[in-house]
Amino acid sequence: MNKPLRTLLLLLALTALGVNSLQSQDTDRPQIKFSGYVQTLLQVGNDYNAFTVGKGVERTTDIIQSRLGIRRASLVTEARWDELSAQIIINLRESGITPNRVMITYAPRNTGFALDAGLMKVPFGNEISRYAGAIELIDRPLFLSRMAPVAIDLGVSARYATPADKPTGANFSLSALSGNSFNSMPQSIPNLLGTAAVHHQTGSTYLLGGISAYVGGVELSGKRYARQYYGAHAQVKSRYNGGELDLRAEGVWGRQPGTRTMAYTYDPKGAGIAPGDMLVRPFTGLTLLAANRFTGTPLRLFARYTYYDQNTNFKQEWSEHPLEIQNPDLEGVKHSVRAGAELFFFRDYLRLVLGYQYTRTVNGFTASGAPTYAPDMHIGMLALQYSF
Repeated sequence: MNKPLRTLLLLLALTALGVNSLQSQDTDRPQIKFSGYVQTLLQVGNDYNAFTVGKGVERTTDIIQSRLGIRRASLVTEARWDELSAQIIINLRESGITPNRVMITYAPRNTGFALDAGLMKVPFGNEISRYAGAIELIDRPLFLSRMAPVAIDLGVSARYATPADKPTGANFSLSALSGNSFNSMPQSIPNLLGTAAVHHQTGSTYLLGGISAYVGGVELSGKRYARQYYGAHAQVKSRYNGGELDLRAEGVWGRQPGTRTMAYTYDPKGAGIAPGDMLVRPFTGLTLLAANRFTGTPLRLFARYTYYDQNTNFKQEWSEHPLEIQNPDLEGVKHSVRAGAELFFFRDYLRLVLGYQYTRTVNGFTASGAPTYAPDMHIGMLALQYSF
């Protein structure tokens, strides 16, 4: 057993002892509870680069491969006392153990206001804000996962939400973020995020709409390269005699740093990147989802379409730098379709997901300007999740 895992298990054991002590000796202390989930995932397909679990030697794309592994195991610890709360989320993946959330929240009663500080889930849009254990077919759309570090980040966030029992309401947030997730503030100014959303419940139908704006950047050799994301989302959820239908749409566009051989870069300090190699690329992404949970059965069906242009200047760059840009990390538009079914057992604590993903990607252009395509990607998935 490696040292990080031993340390984690020891901390969990000590925390459990503390919980027992609190519950048995003093009720006027923070109330602590545990929750989480474990996901295992089997993927079978013709593109190892797209697999999100498993390790092995990469092979050519025309060979069918399979990988089985832990997609994610998440342990949530929450402590609440009066108007204060704290949350620690630890994720375990094959690559190791990482903190996903370490934050403190102050929420004055009956005001709707709250202040978060620490490593937090960034409230950008709808899909990123959704609980990871409820995502259809386990993974979020690709363009959202490449908007690093939007999913989680270090910083402070002030938010307001109207009371949950009101049929019509709104929520707003303003955040100052490091743009680096784990390494404090390596920049002269923080990244800023603002969000606004409204919702309305009428009878059996729930309506939601919102916008988000993230303005930041990467600093390298005294120059700041923009990282800007703008988004809009909408949702319609309706209950009917046969079940519940959920329709969601979200679009994101903006600019993010990259290099001549990479469409984007996560590194906030640009380590190993010469200043002349850094550039800023525009991108767009769109996802549409339909899901239906049937009444009286453990079945939910879903389908998701994703459009992702990670470099809207791809055709121009191809014509200007045909030799430099011919790299697997530099691609054009991706069209992706995911469809499948979910089965729920044991009061929905156990979820079985069966799905299929098809992706077609522009990887270049002919002399006449017509697009060329990478081999089509086909991946089948079987996932099992236990929530507690």
